[in-house]
Amino acid sequence: MDTNFQQKTEQYRAAFEEALAHYMQGARFRPAVLDASVRYSLENGGKRIRPALMFAVAQMLGGKIADVEGFAVALEMIHTYSLIHDDLPAMDNDDFRRGRPSNHKQFGEGQAILAGDALLNEAYDICIRQCYNGKTYIDAAALLCGVFFERIPPRLRLAAVCVFAAAAVAFASLSAYMAHWMNYRSAPEYGAKTVIVLGCRVDGSVPSLQLKNRCAAAAEFMLQVPDSVAVLSGGQGPDEDISEAECMKCLLVEAGIDESRLYLEESSANTRENLENSLDVIKKNGLSQSVLVVTNEYHQCRAMLICRDLGITAGSDFGYGLFHSKSCKTSAYSFLTFLTRDMMGVVKELIF
Repeated sequence: MDTNFQQKTEQYRAAFEEALAHYMQGARFRPAVLDASVRYSLENGGKRIRPALMFAVAQMLGGKIADVEGFAVALEMIHTYSLIHDDLPAMDNDDFRRGRPSNHKQFGEGQAILAGDALLNEAYDICIRQCYNGKTYIDAAALLCGVFFERIPPRLRLAAVCVFAAAAVAFASLSAYMAHWMNYRSAPEYGAKTVIVLGCRVDGSVPSLQLKNRCAAAAEFMLQVPDSVAVLSGGQGPDEDISEAECMKCLLVEAGIDESRLYLEESSANTRENLENSLDVIKKNGLSQSVLVVTNEYHQCRAMLICRDLGITAGSDFGYGLFHSKSCKTSAYSFLTFLTRDMMGVVKELIF
């Protein structure tokens, strides 16, 4: 990495830490436990990339770091709020953050929720107060709210509007296409006999919420179809004490599924490898080639496209037999994030 870049980034980070410390000297959250919870996460260091980028852009446009310090503090508060809530048991269920227990592990789940809410509202308050700092900020707001748009040449403005409209139509169309493959049916209305459960993150040896939901959906089907078996697919990542497949096996056994019905695939690192390696397990063990892929609803379309590429075709009896899907639900407040992210994978599979 370029030494000058490292030095400049460190200068920005140090400038932000100073600005944050100055602001937090006068900040007080009530009650005291909320204040401690907020400071526990906000003052826990980190790369501070977002404030560094804000400082760099301010200087690039001829401004000073001091002009945007307040906004930088607000931005990092919003980021910290998102980390606290992401770690909650109902979200990613992470026990550690930056080498320390997560906020909800240190202060309790309810207090962690309040700490995140407090940071978000404090950030809004900072931004509103910054808008009273004089003509410079008023001019900046006017620029962002329309003056700049008016200065764009008419043809370029029209092109921008057309691109935005096309993007909106593409997003809606792709969302509808992906929704077609979301299947929440609980009854075994399909002829699948082999379940493929796609793995996802394990925190140490603790399954993430999404992995729990996938295993619950698989267990529901397997209890209804006693002669079905499952291929549990997922390798072991750098922060995982056991493989995702092993973690899923424990969950399914706890749900009442006999261990003899479970086949582990522990070498895959992505969705395509999950499905390719699962097919190898199916062939080697002579399992039914009519498969039921279990994953989250936002992930189901991409899994279908990969299966189609591998010969597991929906609605046909050739290749590896019928493709069936069973979706587990994602939390409402994280669904759109995961859906948008997975859209890139769907586009890749459709094009390539």
